[in-house]
Amino acid sequence: MPRWLYSFIIAVAIALAPALTAAQSEPKEFADSLRGGPDFWEVTSLAAGETLKMREAPSLHAKTVMQVLRGTVLKNHGCTAVRGQRWCKVELADEPSMRGWVNGRYLRESAGPKQTPPGRLL
Repeated sequence: MPRWLYSFIIAVAIALAPALTAAQSEPKEFADSLRGGPDFWEVTSLAAGETLKMREAPSLHAKTVMQVLRGTVLKNHGCTAVRGQRWCKVELADEPSMRGWVNGRYLRESAGPKQTPPGRLL
């Protein structure tokens, strides 16, 4: 290979490295309620007795905030692709102070929280 071609390839690689690194490190957002994603998710695809861990950050290594049961409705605050997995920032539909990130593979679109009929005590 001619020396000039080798130098050209190295120069291009050095010039593109920051752009490639930034593209890999920035999460790709793709499903929040303002951009066409659902307003609510329902926890699904768990075996009987299993729970979905809600975490402080979109990572399997992040601290667990709480565990969520199958059928729980969560308000969507947007989803992000992290290392090939979809993570969604959510809150409990009936308790907005409980927020965190869950793995999107266990979510399906929901119509929202179930309404309690008027006059019925829980």
